Amino acid sequence: MSADDIQAAAPTQPRECPPVPQPAVVPVLHPAVVAHDVELQIILDVTGPSSGPSRPRPFHLKGEGAAIVIGRNVDCLVKLLDSGISGNHCVLRLKKKGRDAVLCVQDTSRNFTGVRNARAAAANREWKELENGDEEVLHHRSQVLVPFRQKAKGDDSRTTITVLFVLPDAYDPWKDHIKLPPR
Repeated sequence: MSADDIQAAAPTQPRECPPVPQPAVVPVLHPAVVAHDVELQIILDVTGPSSGPSRPRPFHLKGEGAAIVIGRNVDCLVKLLDSGISGNHCVLRLKKKGRDAVLCVQDTSRNFTGVRNARAAAANREWKELENGDEEVLHHRSQVLVPFRQKAKGDDSRTTITVLFVLPDAYDPWKDHIKLPPR
């Protein structure tokens, strides 16, 4: 064998392959994350003769459409005992506006629901009347009045529900008195 034959039989150096392009990284959200892309922690301070012994109650709403039903029915999350209150009097519902969570109240009763914002409540101003199907956005310290209309004159057995948002960046005196549900 000649030197040329030996060189031809020798293994050749491997050639370098061009780099393989990496796929684009696309975040994949777990279905549970997508379903609960909005959430809100609130405290409802219920006062009035139909509410029984009153203590502020925390609620954690997760996902668009999460709701708190207020009324006389046993399956309502906030049960009120007055006969002027409908079985399902009104609903607090979590909605999504852009990327933000928005809490709305919708009247589902025959005796109407009253609502007023924090500034009107602090000044003890008039209530806005919601009729069956009407909906209003609630803000921190907004108030809901059930029922708005009384059946008998002089009988004020209405219940006021103050909505308090749990705001992590704001001073909140309720946090010291109430155990909040886990997030």
